[in-house]
Amino acid sequence: MSRKDDPAIKAALLYLRSVNIQNPEYAEIKRILEEGANGCYVKSSMNERQYLLIKLIEECAEVAQRATKALTFGLYEKQAQGPSETKTGAAELNNNERLAQEFDDLIAVSEMLNEHLAIRLSTRDERAKEAKKDKIRKYMAYSREIGTLE
Repeated sequence: MSRKDDPAIKAALLYLRSVNIQNPEYAEIKRILEEGANGCYVKSSMNERQYLLIKLIEECAEVAQRATKALTFGLYEKQAQGPSETKTGAAELNNNERLAQEFDDLIAVSEMLNEHLAIRLSTRDERAKEAKKDKIRKYMAYSREIGTLE
């Protein structure tokens, strides 16, 4: 697979093209990704923070991809190909387990990125998490009310 076909690069570029990028660092990341997708490799053009931001984008795309597979095939389906395949060809991990692995990868990258950010990414702000959960519950209730959610 060429870098141009890499799903993580495609997802990152799709996101970066869809937002209004004012931050020069994001514009630089976009440029680096586009050059990489076109087969041009730029040596020493990123700092560690930029590199980890790209990795964060990639991991977000991988979590989204695994969630999509879980919705498409079910949480407990075992994909009969890919990295979780055993030597006998049998799948070891189901989609729920693979989703958990991808989420762990996302958390690992975010922890590394925290070393380079002034405002840390955190999962410890309980008030913010509860506010988000309340908002989701509100819209879930509305979706039930209008018949789009069972």
